[in-house]
Amino acid sequence: FKAENNGRYTLSFGAEEVDFSYLHLIDNLTGDDVDLLAGASTGSATYTFDAKTTDYASRFKIVFAVSDADNDAPFAFFTNGVWVIANDGDATLQVVDALGRILSSDRISGATTKAINAAPGVYMLRLVNGENVRVQKVVVK
Repeated sequence: FKAENNGRYTLSFGAEEVDFSYLHLIDNLTGDDVDLLAGASTGSATYTFDAKTTDYASRFKIVFAVSDADNDAPFAFFTNGVWVIANDGDATLQVVDALGRILSSDRISGATTKAINAAPGVYMLRLVNGENVRVQKVVVK
C-alpha cells in the first residue's frame, strides 16, 4: 500500500469462493491483526487506518493458510521470527529433530504462533488432531 495523500483509508475484503482456513491482515506499523474471515462472515471485513505519504510500502501483510481439505497442504509458515500454525480445534504440536526425537510438545487450540528456539537445521512440525496427523518439514536458519 502506498498512500498518495495523507489521510484516512479503508481496506475491504470479500470472501466469495475463498478456501482459506486462516486469513489475517497485519498492520506492521500499528501491530493491528485483523481476522478477515471473521469479518467477512459478518459482512464487515474492513480495516480503517490513517496513513501518510511517508509510510513504508510494506506496511501491510496478509497471512493465510489453505483449508485442510488437502492433508498435504502446508499448515505452518515462518514470519517475524515465529512459526504461524494454521489449525482448527484442539491439537498437539510437536517439534521433531532429524533423528526423530521430540524436542517440544504443546497443546494448542486454533491457529497459533510458536517460536522455535533450536539450532539451525531441518526439523519436522507434527500436528496431531485426534486421528489426523500432519507433518511439515521446516528449516531453522
